[in-house]
Amino acid sequence: MKIIFNSQFSILNWKKYLCGVEFLIRYGMKTLNIAISDLEYGKFGIPGEYLNFTDLTDIIGRELMRQNLNRCVALAEKYGLSSMTMEDITKEVKAVRKHAKSNH
Repeated sequence: MKIIFNSQFSILNWKKYLCGVEFLIRYGMKTLNIAISDLEYGKFGIPGEYLNFTDLTDIIGRELMRQNLNRCVALAEKYGLSSMTMEDITKEVKAVRKHAKSNH
C-alpha cells in the first residue's frame, strides 16, 4: 500500500526507516510516497490513502510514545518498581533528596 501526502520538501534524496515505515523524499518535490504494509496500515489506523504531513507525524509520534511506554513498563517490572506503593515511592524520593542535601 502506498500513502501519498503533500508537504514542503526541498532536500536531497534519502531513505529512512521508522516504526517499520520506509520514507522516500525527493529533491524539489511536494509529494512524498510512503510504502507501508497492509498490516501496518491497519495497525496505525490510517484513515485513507491521502494524509497530510502533520497527521502522519501525529500517527508516528503516538506509536513511538506507545513503544517507549511499553519499554518503561518492562523496565519497571524488571527492577521491581511496578509493585511499589505510593508510600514506597515517597520514601525513596525523600531518601534521595536527603542524600543529595547531605552531599552539598
